[in-house]
Parts: sequence; C-alpha cells; structure tokens
Amino acid sequence: MIKKLLILPPLLLSVLACSGQQTTSAAGSDAVGNGGSVSYSIGQIDYSQSAGNGFVFSEGVQQPFEIFITGVEDVLEAIGVHVFPNPAKDEIQAESTEERFGYRLYDASGKLLQTAPAISKIHRIGLQSYSAGTYYLYPIQSNKPLPTITIIKR
Repeated sequence: MIKKLLILPPLLLSVLACSGQQTTSAAGSDAVGNGGSVSYSIGQIDYSQSAGNGFVFSEGVQQPFEIFITGVEDVLEAIGVHVFPNPAKDEIQAESTEERFGYRLYDASGKLLQTAPAISKIHRIGLQSYSAGTYYLYPIQSNKPLPTITIIKR
C-alpha cells in the first residue's frame, strides 16, 4: 500500500506536466493517408522550429500578404499633375498636363522640406538626402493649392 502511494505522486505530476498544442485558428483539418497523418490550421499565430542535418522544419509559420488599393490614378488625372516613379528611390518627376505649377514638399511630421515657384510644367525633385518614408507633395497652380500627392521613398 505504501509503495502504491509513493508511485502515485510522480505519476500525477507527469500527467499534469503534459500539455498539447493549443491555438486560435480560423480553419483547419486533419489529413490521413497511407504514409501517416497530419493536422493543419489556417490562421495559426505561433510557430516552433526544429533543425536537423541539412533541414529546418518550421511548424505554424505563416507570412502575411497585404494588398492596398488606392485611388491615386483618378486623383492625378483630375488635378492634371502626374508624379513618377512612385515609390521612388532618389528622384521623382512631377509634370503638369495643363499649365505651370509650383510645389511644396513636406515630410510625415509636417516639416517643410522643399519649395519651388510656378515657373515650369516639369519639376525634378531630389529625394537623395531624405530617409525612406512617406512624403507629401502639395502642387500649386495659379496660386491655388491642388490635392496632396503622397510620395513613398524607398
């Protein structure tokens, strides 16, 4: 009887220490075949990684893929100012299809970086000295501000 009582606590502790994998998933299932079975899920938020001789096995790894659609093309045609390339690396070119225009370039915090008077239909705007991020171009035609154009610098 005493031997049974001595074996019982370690047995209970080992059962309590066991835990299964738990996750919040959007969907999933079990697949069974001749070679074995596998469980999978969609929307898993955690992963573990095992490495061996010449391989790495990552369980539960999912990479997000996001698509953002903006109405930039419609706005640019409506105001008559085209900016390209956008996103840009070192320089952008802004062109007006109708008349000369000037511009003001601001960073994301609202700091004025560059200005140009309305003396040309084409402006080459250097971005080399700025870090990667979002910038805002305010074109001005006939002393009237036009809608803002968002510039992405890589």
